[in-house]
Amino acid sequence: MSSKSQLDEAKEQKNTLWLKISLCCSISSYFVCSLPFTNEYKQLRDHEDRLRQINDTLRKKNLRLIGALDLLMESNAIVQSMAAKTQCFRSKMEAAGFTVLGACHPICPVMLGDARLASCMADDMLKRGIFVIGFSYPVVPKNKAQIRVQISAVHSEEDIDRCVEAFVEVGRLHGALP
Repeated sequence: MSSKSQLDEAKEQKNTLWLKISLCCSISSYFVCSLPFTNEYKQLRDHEDRLRQINDTLRKKNLRLIGALDLLMESNAIVQSMAAKTQCFRSKMEAAGFTVLGACHPICPVMLGDARLASCMADDMLKRGIFVIGFSYPVVPKNKAQIRVQISAVHSEEDIDRCVEAFVEVGRLHGALP
């Protein structure tokens, strides 16, 4: 095999990889991959000329994804910060008397059981400046209504405390807490 055909084959593999990344990101806004794929991504990312050629075909959110991946690959500080904030929220909510499903994911389902309760509490949380979403049947099983809270990298400890305090206040108001 000539070096030219090897080069063409390598370019085709990279094009295929970029198309897969673009497709994944267009569908779900992120992708999960194995370490070898991550290493391939790093190699591709380093080819600035390639990025310039395909910028027109990638949607803006896909380009933002590439920037986010660059940040995550440089340091795991954001991931560690998210894990700490998530654990802080979960432990404070559980200490207040709420049941929070899951272990360490930043989407924290606060279990309430009653659909009306979840809806009313979510409405009252919004009145206090906290946007959360109540979920009930058919999105979740009957009698498994919940309010889902999304912890973000930009939330401060004060934001988390304010959210927990609002949950306690609203929970007491609606009888979810003593």
